[in-house]
Amino acid sequence: MEPSVLERVVRVVRPYVRRTDVLKVTEDALLDDDLDINSARLIDLALALEDEFLITIKDDDIGNLKSIGDIVDYVKRTGKIVPDSTR
Repeated sequence: MEPSVLERVVRVVRPYVRRTDVLKVTEDALLDDDLDINSARLIDLALALEDEFLITIKDDDIGNLKSIGDIVDYVKRTGKIVPDSTR
């Protein structure tokens, strides 16, 4: 079964989480407050998301990604969801 967009986003985000409790990487998790992802790490994360989903995240949009849910919504809004790249 193909992983959901949320599952794929969580998989991409986990390496960028500084805190040891990666279980906090849920749809409601705030990137800065809950996951300690600062603006520099957010840019790296955006590049990883672009690679995973074959999308382009506009520079102006990066700052609007405040939570895992925001990322999921953004990915879904950008158009066609490509198959999981880990296959």
